[in-house]
Order: sequence, then C-alpha cells, then structure tokens
Amino acid sequence: MFGFMDVVEEKQKQLGKKYRKVLWKYVKEWFKLPKIIFTTSIFLLFYYFMQVSVGIYVVGFSLFTLAVLDLYFVTKLKKEFNKRTRKNNKKWMLEDYIFNVASFGGAMVASNLPQLFNHIEKNPSHVGALLISLVLTLTIIYSYITLVVIPKKAEKLLEEHYPEYRLVNPTAI
Repeated sequence: MFGFMDVVEEKQKQLGKKYRKVLWKYVKEWFKLPKIIFTTSIFLLFYYFMQVSVGIYVVGFSLFTLAVLDLYFVTKLKKEFNKRTRKNNKKWMLEDYIFNVASFGGAMVASNLPQLFNHIEKNPSHVGALLISLVLTLTIIYSYITLVVIPKKAEKLLEEHYPEYRLVNPTAI
C-alpha cells in the first residue's frame, strides 16, 4: 500500500519525466536553422581559441563570464519563484522544477571552472580540444534553455499541466 511519501515521490518522478520532455523539445528546436549556425560558430570559436597560446585566457574569461551570468539568472529566477509563491500562496510541483532545476547548469559551470581551466592550460590534444569545446557549447545551450527559454514559457506549461492553474491565477496569460 502506498504511503503519502510514496505518492509524492511517484508524482515527482512523473514531473521529472515531463520536465525532461519539455527540455528535450526546446533543445531539438535549438538545433534548427539559424540557431545551428550560431551554435556551430560558438563551438568553432572555442575550438580555435583552444589551439592558440592566448586562447586559454579567452576561454577562461568566457567560462568565468558564463558562470557569473548563470549565477545571476539563477538568483533572478529564485527571487521570481519566491515572489510567485508568496503572491499565489500556492506552490506547484512543475513550477518548482522550472524555477529550481535551472540552477543546475550554473552550479555545474561554476563548480568545474577550476578543473576546466587547468585542463585547458595543459594544451590539450585536438580530441581534448574538441571535447572541451563541445561540452562548453552544450553547457551554454543548456543554460540558456533552462534559465531563459523555459521560465519565459512557465505560465503556458503550468496551464497545460494543471487545468486549475488558470482558476487560481486569473492573471495568467
């Protein structure tokens, strides 16, 4: 027999799957023209800078900037989430996913910054440069989608998942 915690855990698993589907949908949309050209350009820039001597500073500065931007957006989303929760006096599980899961990208970049910088400094091989360039490019895409795209569409996603959301939030669009 299911206890209350089992039901909550099961609901969290379902919402995790739903969130991953939403995330995957926007990732697939990202890899279409013209964004794929932009993405390829970012990748090639990282790869190029990994090959030149001054490139370590450019890549290091880019990583630092990405980490700072991620932390800024995470802080902004946390404030928005807390404001929404106080205003509505109700907390939706999907809303919690949308506004809290996004912090993973920023934390990942910030916590791995020293290791990535040390690896870059040792002049990696072409394969290493390709791998690092790919990881950095995908991190930028992940951060942008989770910190900007999905939170902008939060109202729509919440309305689709919770039919009663519009009743509780009459200002929802």
